[in-house]
Amino acid sequence: MGESSRTAGPEENAPNHGVFDRFSRLAAHGVNYLQARIALAGLESRDALIHGLQLAAWLMAGCFVATLGYVMLLLSAAFLLAAWTGWSWALILLIFAVAHFALCAMCLLTARELFKQPVFTITLNELQKDRQWLNSQIKTPNRN
Repeated sequence: MGESSRTAGPEENAPNHGVFDRFSRLAAHGVNYLQARIALAGLESRDALIHGLQLAAWLMAGCFVATLGYVMLLLSAAFLLAAWTGWSWALILLIFAVAHFALCAMCLLTARELFKQPVFTITLNELQKDRQWLNSQIKTPNRN
């Protein structure tokens, strides 16, 4: 007789209705589900990394081109002002540079002030309360 006509043994035909058996099958299905999701996340994370690198490269290229355009615009404005006012173009570029450094200093000072402000204060307070509560439960266990 071939294997297709093989009869199942008594352990294969016996219904498994035990609690341990049900939990072990549930855990096995849960592990299989998690393994499938982790494999999918691995594939998607590789695609997301490639997408993120492409996005970063295009953003950097755009910033570089925008910076070049801005420098050319400033040089053009400096030469036009030099032609209209009769001042030296080097002096006009120096005025532009000082103005840009002043704006840069204002931005950095504002960023420093924003950096000093605490973030996630409500979450940190809740975590501190949780830690204090856990410490109080460890030191004096509740015996009900």
